[in-house]
Amino acid sequence: MNSLIQRKWGVLFVGLVCITFIPLDTQSQIQPRVRISGTVTDASTGEPLHLANVFLSETTMGAATDEQGHFIISTIPWGTYELVTTMMGYESHVIKIRLTANDEKEYILKLKQEAISLPAVEISAPRPKEWRKHLEKFKDIFLGKSGNARKCKIINPEVLDFTSGTTPGSLRASVCEPLEIENKALGYRIF
Repeated sequence: MNSLIQRKWGVLFVGLVCITFIPLDTQSQIQPRVRISGTVTDASTGEPLHLANVFLSETTMGAATDEQGHFIISTIPWGTYELVTTMMGYESHVIKIRLTANDEKEYILKLKQEAISLPAVEISAPRPKEWRKHLEKFKDIFLGKSGNARKCKIINPEVLDFTSGTTPGSLRASVCEPLEIENKALGYRIF
């Protein structure tokens, strides 16, 4: 007898649970939904922006723009949202929207470019040993080995490029801009 009562209560409980959840499921299917679409462009050039992110804040609903800058977000429940547009290199754009019955809104969203400042970077590489050896040979031949020659200085040796000459042991020097030489002993600077 006890098991019969327990079975009846069990069936009654399961039936009650089913009845409780049916209205919720039905309600979520009936809730009206709308669709929004639009275009995202560069504010200064008017060019469409490909792969910009457009989404409704605090939801999982969103889309990326296609090659023409178009986007579509479907099946959005009625309500008030913040429509957020983001893209690398551009300032985020946020607008408040209200969606109601039969809304099918189209938005034109213009993003302003964001200035990205990076710290200065200096790149330097040591000259190869062979280049330094050629530079010393060039100085000996071009400036000489006298006392006055030792007081001469090539101000911009980085413009020099060396290649082997046509005869063995010869050296060919070329420059990409004027070579600057200072002679402190005689007090002049030449190019």
